[in-house]
Amino acid sequence: MRDDTMGDEVNQIQFSSNIDEIIKHQTHRKHAARWARNLRFLTFNYEDTLEANDTNVDGEIIDVLKKGQCTRCETRVLPSAGHICSAHGSQGGNRDYVKQHEQQLRDFAYPCIHVTEKTCDDCRAIPLFPTTWKVTKFRIRRLRPKGTKTSRLANCTHFLAVSYCWSSQNNRKTNRLSDQANYQVVEENGRIRSIRAPKDVIDRSVAFAVQNGFRMIWIDQECIEQDDEREKEIGIQAMDLVYLKAHTSIGLFNARFIHQRHLDALFLFFEWELGSSMQRRGPRPLKECRTLHLDILAEAVSMVINDRWNTRAWILQEAFSSGRNMILLFPRGKNIDLSGWSLICHDSSLTEMAIRLDIVRQCLSQSRSFFTSSQYRHVKIKDPEWHKTLETLRWFHPKPKPSHSVDVWVNENKPRRTCNAAVAMSFLKSRQNDRVADRLAIIANLCDYSLRLNTSKLEASNHSLSVCIHLLAMMNGDFSLLSPEAYSIPRKPVPIEPRQNDSDFSWVSVSIKRPLKFIDADVFNPSGPTIRRNNPLMYSLSKKGFALPSVLWKIDEFVDMTPIQERYRESWDDLQTSYKRQSRKISIAAKKEQSVIDRGTVETARNHWLATTHLLFEIISFLRESNNVSVADAIWQSVMNVHWRRDNVVESTLNFQPHLKLENRKNMFHLEKTNNVGFHSWWLIDRIMYKGGLWVGRVEDSERFYTGFEPHLENTLEELPEIKQTLDERRGEQDQGKPSGNVVAGSQGYAATDIRILSSDGGARTATARHSVEVTHSSENPEDLVTSLPDRKPSKRKQKKDRTDFSKKSHAERQFIGSLFWQITEAMAEMMDNNSGDEKDDSLGSLYTPSEAVSSFARAVAYWNVTTGKGFKEQRRAVFDIDGDENGSVLVLTPFNENFETIPRPEIRSMSVSWVVERDDSLAPVLKDENKQRNIEETLRAKGMVRGMWTFMMNPIIKYNLV
Repeated sequence: MRDDTMGDEVNQIQFSSNIDEIIKHQTHRKHAARWARNLRFLTFNYEDTLEANDTNVDGEIIDVLKKGQCTRCETRVLPSAGHICSAHGSQGGNRDYVKQHEQQLRDFAYPCIHVTEKTCDDCRAIPLFPTTWKVTKFRIRRLRPKGTKTSRLANCTHFLAVSYCWSSQNNRKTNRLSDQANYQVVEENGRIRSIRAPKDVIDRSVAFAVQNGFRMIWIDQECIEQDDEREKEIGIQAMDLVYLKAHTSIGLFNARFIHQRHLDALFLFFEWELGSSMQRRGPRPLKECRTLHLDILAEAVSMVINDRWNTRAWILQEAFSSGRNMILLFPRGKNIDLSGWSLICHDSSLTEMAIRLDIVRQCLSQSRSFFTSSQYRHVKIKDPEWHKTLETLRWFHPKPKPSHSVDVWVNENKPRRTCNAAVAMSFLKSRQNDRVADRLAIIANLCDYSLRLNTSKLEASNHSLSVCIHLLAMMNGDFSLLSPEAYSIPRKPVPIEPRQNDSDFSWVSVSIKRPLKFIDADVFNPSGPTIRRNNPLMYSLSKKGFALPSVLWKIDEFVDMTPIQERYRESWDDLQTSYKRQSRKISIAAKKEQSVIDRGTVETARNHWLATTHLLFEIISFLRESNNVSVADAIWQSVMNVHWRRDNVVESTLNFQPHLKLENRKNMFHLEKTNNVGFHSWWLIDRIMYKGGLWVGRVEDSERFYTGFEPHLENTLEELPEIKQTLDERRGEQDQGKPSGNVVAGSQGYAATDIRILSSDGGARTATARHSVEVTHSSENPEDLVTSLPDRKPSKRKQKKDRTDFSKKSHAERQFIGSLFWQITEAMAEMMDNNSGDEKDDSLGSLYTPSEAVSSFARAVAYWNVTTGKGFKEQRRAVFDIDGDENGSVLVLTPFNENFETIPRPEIRSMSVSWVVERDDSLAPVLKDENKQRNIEETLRAKGMVRGMWTFMMNPIIKYNLV
């Protein structure tokens, strides 16, 4: 495979001639998901250790090894002053829990709190690592035997995952010949081998496990069978699931702080900027005025950011997938004092400096803003490589997107962080890995793609990595690499020109015009109970084109807004001129000083932000008062801040408070900044100020835009082998006259656990009894599937029909219902899965999972009755950065993506994700897509890409084919 991602030859890339050859190597990650349910772990081999130490194996010793205490509790080390680590967890907001946990840390019980928190019935039989002698004997263990059916696997997550830098090939050979040979591992088959990972990695991992009560450690070199190529391929496609599932992950840094001044500068800066907001025990460390030396702070930041751990591509994926469970470990120098500072996780390690990744990211991000601000940008830093360090600092870790305050998940399927392909590629530019094709797995893991490309087969080919990355993203419905605003190249007006003869797809020539080396995006996707994975079943790529569910807008109505134009045009001109002049001066000064200015530090003055939000409010109010509510809602839903009102999400302008005062409009909008100048929403204001109004689009075929159910859904379900047996059993029960309203899964022993619905506020609800899952519904009304789900607020209405009146539910509530239904379906599918994870069937016929097959059905349940209102379909409106035509000749195609329509919305929704298209009578119609799931409405050619704003979509049934 050719790595051409850092080249300039984007115009020479051919998609249509390579697409079928690449797509034939697609696989589904369900095989990797099964593999990740039954991992191999590195554990203590107490049998050989006791024998080597000439120690008799008696019941007392075994009892200590299986119960016991961690090092901290055995030596009775009291909790140190500093922030309270238990406040990081899912129950951190529960004060009673934190208080109780703090008391348990002082009880030094047997077994101790650290051991009991990381012990369940599934892992209790595995011995703890001893606290009294050095561990050199290990054994590979599983929680269930290899080949166990997925439905019978354990849900235990009490293991430690380790993220570290692999040694070079030469170093690995040298290490094996030296003292690594003293460390022995007993394999599952009884074969004894030396450790593969560096000795230092093993020692540091075991020390952390001993100090925190872990029985199992997962290290990729030790726990993936390195001689099995198929297992290695599945393992890299499941790497994100391992770190997501782990109770705790540790990142092993090599940077050693040997001088107290570096730590003091870092600690002082964090305490000053962020530390005061953390829950802590003991007095605050800042009791007097302290001096912060910027040179020393810069040296400390450089030590962290230039560590080799930050240069590896796989480590980026491991850190990102771990979420808030990743702890970074720094070797601790002698005579270094860490006491009292809020930056350190004092409860996590006795021998190293432990800091949570999220806290490090906040600290480093704040330091970058500090050094690049106008106040301190002119300070001379002695380090000659400082400007490079500042640029590297931006790409330390993706920024969070404002999200819901509560997450909801089912069983142990914890909520995860995801990003789009643009963000993944932006962070991978400065990171390396040994094998080119591995980047396809890393990107897919970062983005949580369901469809994958087989890296082993593509590595042996001569295909372009750029083409493979684009195709991987698009076949999963990710359009982020196509948006011109995602690149750090100055944006030019969208060219809308007649298509010339071209051997490649039209959407390639208008969308893929920028080399991937210029990609520039750093904010990951929002999270919350309304978010779920995009369904790849809806998209189809082949040499015939790109078939995808979309909305076709006819831009044929002009809304005159001259009152807004006349009132604000002159002020807007002045504001734009001053802003561009200021930005230009800062950029020139930055180049002369070789310092770094990014979109966050080209200071978007507060008056610019206030002016933008004021104009947006005026525009929305004008449209609402002029009876253009659907247009006002399209704009509002594209710029709103979901946290504006704490009691509920205001989704429509009709729900605005009457006579809304200025002081009540605080935090009303969430505006995304561009890579160059200003905000993404400025195009809307520009069109009103310079065109006098907006061209509005309506759905081109409104009568068939939405539907309640997916066509051919029943056939799709029946073809899935995972649930075919259950469907056959149901038909057999119906033939025998048994009631058909109940679906009971697990009566044959499928289920291994409860269906538990959990939330990040510490709540947990068990939906069914152990060893069975029962879903009761009426065949006449699918609303009854979710009658037990609560409304956003406790309802005082007693009638059942009121609680399930979906026409009165908001978009966010519908999304929550659909997301929860999808998660429950996925959990039930695991409980009914009779495969073992060792299957070698990667054929196209087995690509999809039950949860994906019923994804559209879940959405239909959530939106039941939403389209029955009179005139609903005709009210769909959108505005785009393009001039329309009253004859309806201007057409814009907006692709459907689950993430685009979530609350809160992702940043990519503010960019160019829609195509300007044209009809071509010479194009042959395509009646079915490759997956035979949807009818193709018509085939279109793309002429350009355009920014737009539209009201929240449901899943459109119409599918268009772009060639």
